[in-house]
Amino acid sequence: MIVEESYEGGLIQADEQLFIENIFDLSERTVGQVMTPRTRIVGLPTNSDEKTVLNKACEARFTRLPIFEDDLDQIIGILHIKDLARQQIHNQDDFHLGKLARQTVFVPESLSLEEMLNRFRRERFQMAVVIDEYGGTAGLVTIEDLVEEVVGEILDEFDQEIAPIKRVRPNRLRVRGDLLLDELNQHYDLNLEHPDADTVGGLLMASLGRVLRPGDMFTTQEGVRLEVETVKGLAIQTVLVDTPPEDKEPGQAIKTERTEESHLSSMSPNLKEAPDNR
Repeated sequence: MIVEESYEGGLIQADEQLFIENIFDLSERTVGQVMTPRTRIVGLPTNSDEKTVLNKACEARFTRLPIFEDDLDQIIGILHIKDLARQQIHNQDDFHLGKLARQTVFVPESLSLEEMLNRFRRERFQMAVVIDEYGGTAGLVTIEDLVEEVVGEILDEFDQEIAPIKRVRPNRLRVRGDLLLDELNQHYDLNLEHPDADTVGGLLMASLGRVLRPGDMFTTQEGVRLEVETVKGLAIQTVLVDTPPEDKEPGQAIKTERTEESHLSSMSPNLKEAPDNR
């Protein structure tokens, strides 16, 4: 409230208001909302030979790579690219990936970003493995992920990521499927939410109750239309978000390339009425 009044009174700029609000959000958001999900983790089996490790390090272009035994649920350490470089220079004849592994830090996906930041600073590490409620690997979180929650996306010369939000035309946005609903709502004064979803892609899948394809769309009760634009594997990569057309009734289900009957049979009741290592 104070931040909004300060902005309205001209005491702070819009970007300053956003930064302050993002800082307060650190105590409300969790690492599970900002992590790199398991499906996008690039890791190395502990028995990888030297050539495999070097090729993967060059292809992935990440500073840190998790090392696992049988699968990603058994991460035993983190490979730092500097340790690999030192080994190549000083000890080329004795390569064993396990010896290069740094200690792994595990955190629950329910941990708040504020607590995660405190741990990063206190224990002096920059990557943690996020564990779900069943003890399996849910994803990875880095200190860069937390910084981006405050200042926005940070891209370096190796990043080839899609912009989180891009305005296509006055009433249309292109957003990433892993964009947090909170962020989209905050930037554009929307009210998109679902009890089982944190992201735009999650909202679509949870609402329609099935795996989606490009062209699938629906209109929320508030009249905001979301359309799946691209997918990668089974994950929604980009979504087109439109303000409601004046000639459409809010909450009206939209027909896609498949028949309207098949869509209605898979929609949730309220709609029938109406988501990288560093």
